[in-house]
Amino acid sequence: MSSDILHSINSFTQHNNSLDSNFKMNNDSNYSWSSTYHSPHYLSGSAFHKADVIKSVINRIAIDASMVDFKHMKIVDDSGNQKTIKDEFYNRMTIQANIDQTGRAFLFDLIWSMLDEGVVAAVPIDIDTRTGDILSIRVGKIEQWFPSAVRVRCYNEHTGTEQSITIEKSRVAIIESPFLSVFKDSNYTLNMLNSKVRLMMNQDNNASLGKINGFIRLPYRTGTSYRNAEAQARIEALEKEMSSSKHGLAFLENKEEYISAGGGIQNNLLDEVMTLKKDFYNEIGITEKILNGEATSQEINLYNARAIDPCLQAITDAFNMSFLTKTARSQGHVYKFYRDPFRLLPIEQLAGSADLFSRNALMTPNEIRAFIGMAPHPDPLANELYNRNIADNNQNGGINTPGQMDAQGTIYENPDGSYINAQGQPVDENGNLI
Repeated sequence: MSSDILHSINSFTQHNNSLDSNFKMNNDSNYSWSSTYHSPHYLSGSAFHKADVIKSVINRIAIDASMVDFKHMKIVDDSGNQKTIKDEFYNRMTIQANIDQTGRAFLFDLIWSMLDEGVVAAVPIDIDTRTGDILSIRVGKIEQWFPSAVRVRCYNEHTGTEQSITIEKSRVAIIESPFLSVFKDSNYTLNMLNSKVRLMMNQDNNASLGKINGFIRLPYRTGTSYRNAEAQARIEALEKEMSSSKHGLAFLENKEEYISAGGGIQNNLLDEVMTLKKDFYNEIGITEKILNGEATSQEINLYNARAIDPCLQAITDAFNMSFLTKTARSQGHVYKFYRDPFRLLPIEQLAGSADLFSRNALMTPNEIRAFIGMAPHPDPLANELYNRNIADNNQNGGINTPGQMDAQGTIYENPDGSYINAQGQPVDENGNLI
């Protein structure tokens, strides 16, 4: 660890002085917006809501998306075979992203911030100068845009405070939310939903304050000062009578009439809110059952395809572009995310799914055992791919196929040139029963 510290640079100290690109600036200066490169047009001009309905959606997506595994893979040959490279990036995403966060906590922070802000940056803080490996990484909020750099705000673990630094775009992964336009103020459905929710809350507050929002029609005109004073006295008498009543009731005189101004208990605001919420969920690709845990497997698969995978793909694309060199990409290096296919399966379906993967030679028994937390079996056949459920004369390799061999796996030749197996059954030269 001490060797890594001696041969590493820190983004906060490296950019303490100035950054020269197509412009010159100093991090200690106060920048005006006129001196910076404009942010993309789709990022400016609209703020983001922080309503509870959005926070619940963001939290659900961030939790589910952070449960996948990010891996550094290398395609080893033209056949597409891959192997996992357990380098420093693998350690950042699985063990410790920085001194404060695990890899999964960092991923949750990254996805939450991306959905909440619209666009964020994954900022390498400590970098090994010898290998270029990332030794520490944090989520940064983009404050200003420049032609070839961005000004981001990150937590500085050495000072214990958030600090703004200006860093080249090529050294950070800038990640744009795939739901950027959905969570913005300009979203009509979201605007209507928030408006209806505020209106319903105002009505609830008025109801709790004893407001009934209505008119009292009196049997006389109130144009004169005398009649006006008489009407005011009548209203005060009604208010006193209602406040002293156990159920808030009052008696109206003959020919007096109460006229509701609307917005009382009997309205369709709740139905409108539920309809708008459903429309908003549909724009994201999420359903109410996803949030309350009652979704079916088909609904979960659709949710993963429409909501989770776009977020994860945006992150992996940014990582591949920023944290892998052109040479590394040409050599087959790539960052990918993987989801546990058995994580959401009920126990009664797990055995059937395991048999399906094994029977079709997609996974070995030991790979399946690893998914369910069991130790690998010492039998060498547990690491081989073949169909364990079929053994007939038409199977390629006959009894010499792995798993179908006899105890000695021996074929004997008769004096007449024919063959038999250890059980004395006639077979051909490949061990197939005749």
